[in-house]
Amino acid sequence: MWRLRVVYWGSLALLVALLGLTVAKARTVVRSAVTVQQAHKGTVQELADHWVVLHDLKNETQEAVAYGVLVAIDGQEDWTSVTVRPYGRLTYYHHVYPEQLRSGQVTISVYDLARSRREPLDWTTYYLVRAGERAAGAPTP
Repeated sequence: MWRLRVVYWGSLALLVALLGLTVAKARTVVRSAVTVQQAHKGTVQELADHWVVLHDLKNETQEAVAYGVLVAIDGQEDWTSVTVRPYGRLTYYHHVYPEQLRSGQVTISVYDLARSRREPLDWTTYYLVRAGERAAGAPTP
């Protein structure tokens, strides 16, 4: 009878240990999925003769991340691939000149190349005009 109790309690302890490992592993997977969503921040600087679109890419993971950056200026697309080192940060620059613009719409989209090129992690649309002008497709304030 005492052997059955030992086997019972041993089995129960093993079950609890396996359940604990499963929960711990699931938390690790969820945490890594959350940290892949890096913080991205974009800005535009207007210079005397053109604009510079800046987009910060931040990698908070233990592995290097390859990004695809798609810049669309009035429908004309420019694709670039960049790699951000582990726990690193990279600022992507794209120069936009007035002769490239018709409506003034500039969209920058960031893709995680390890995941999908169909679903961007982040995208921002700017309507670039000189001070005092209004872009053709810009939403009204």
